[in-house]
Amino acid sequence: MADDYNYRLFTAMQENNVQYAKMADVEMVKLAGMTSDASWELCTRTNGTYLDCPIANFNLTDGNVMYVGMHNPSTMLLVSSQLAVPNGHFKVDFWDYDTQSFIPMQYVDVHCNADKAADQSPVNNCQMYIATGTFIFGRTLNLLKLTYDSSVNLERPIKTAVAGDSIETNEIKLEIGLTSANNALVNFNIVDKVFGSNHSFDFGLRFWPSYLNYHMWGSGAYTFRPIDHLFTPLPYGKFQKAEISTGTWMSKFTLYFGDTNKKTGAVEKEAIVHVTLDQDLQVVKFDVDLNSLPNVFLDGYEVVTYFTAHGVDNEGIFYTDSNGLEMQKRQLNYRSYYNITEKVYSQNPQNITANYYPINSAIALRDKSGQIQFTVNNDRSQAGSSLNPGQIELMQNRRIASDDNKGVYEFLNETDSYGNGIRVPATYYVQLSNLTERPSKQRLVQQKTADPWQMMFT
Repeated sequence: MADDYNYRLFTAMQENNVQYAKMADVEMVKLAGMTSDASWELCTRTNGTYLDCPIANFNLTDGNVMYVGMHNPSTMLLVSSQLAVPNGHFKVDFWDYDTQSFIPMQYVDVHCNADKAADQSPVNNCQMYIATGTFIFGRTLNLLKLTYDSSVNLERPIKTAVAGDSIETNEIKLEIGLTSANNALVNFNIVDKVFGSNHSFDFGLRFWPSYLNYHMWGSGAYTFRPIDHLFTPLPYGKFQKAEISTGTWMSKFTLYFGDTNKKTGAVEKEAIVHVTLDQDLQVVKFDVDLNSLPNVFLDGYEVVTYFTAHGVDNEGIFYTDSNGLEMQKRQLNYRSYYNITEKVYSQNPQNITANYYPINSAIALRDKSGQIQFTVNNDRSQAGSSLNPGQIELMQNRRIASDDNKGVYEFLNETDSYGNGIRVPATYYVQLSNLTERPSKQRLVQQKTADPWQMMFT
């Protein structure tokens, strides 16, 4: 069933892209007098490598040119953009409308890391970050010119990150700290360079082992239920290392998670996490690329991203968006219209499922004073909760060797064309601040993720 949904959505997007390319061509003629005969192509996957984009077919020969149409569909002025490239050997120019000519971009950084392609073969994942400045306002287009030049190298050097290393913008700095004793969590400290305050939080990956019952009440495609008597998720993969690469405009931490199967010796539970500072909104951005979950036989994996703000006691109160609109107040282990302890917990000895809610764009919590707010925005609909003080978790992927008897009649075991479990990327924006210093950027982040950059290649 999931494959059918995926096929229908993919087909619809492909049809939409044909019309989008035609409209983009009309606007590019107005902008720069350039037409591609509606041959503009888009990437097939967000948060992917260059192999997921038309630039994968680019002939890497000196002097060859590829044009990238940049469409900002939002009403916001965006000062930074990102696109996947095969390496850093490019001259980058943008179209200046006033002079009607291409002008070199001043700030461009390419950050690369070892990654895996869809077939699990090694690939160099390079991301180009461009300071677009003020030349692309809301609801406008512009044009980039990428000229391959082997004598140019925009790739920024990589080194192993140690405690105290930092990346920063003009307003905030993000310091990486020590990992937890079991190598499951990575600590970060946000330093506000304007107000002089700092706030710490942890990031990690965890999972809920699925409750498997082949008759009823088990976890499955429609039902989420961890095993009984478990009240906190288990570490998913161990933190392996962190890398830092420093650029002229954008700097980045890259975190690697993984573990070794003790029986087979195979590497599993892998994830690569790219941590940057959003130059538009001054918040922390996590691009979490979660690789295939392990094969399921008797166990199930329900993997969550796990954020914990230090020193923030929200007293069991948190807020989730209602379909991207009003924030709804949630209280742990409470329903206003019935006694949740008597109705639910008497039959089901765990309180996890009943405290999970749909998160379409954001989940937030505040400390007792109401001044410190911890907000995590996601770029896609997920489920999530705040089960412990200062803690936020969001469900990223699930793989379960069971059917929940809700009508699907199959295990939740989604695989790709290579037979591997599907790979799920997701992006999270984290803001932890004193509201008297920095108001919440939740709605602006929501606007940016709802109308992201559209990159077209020809």
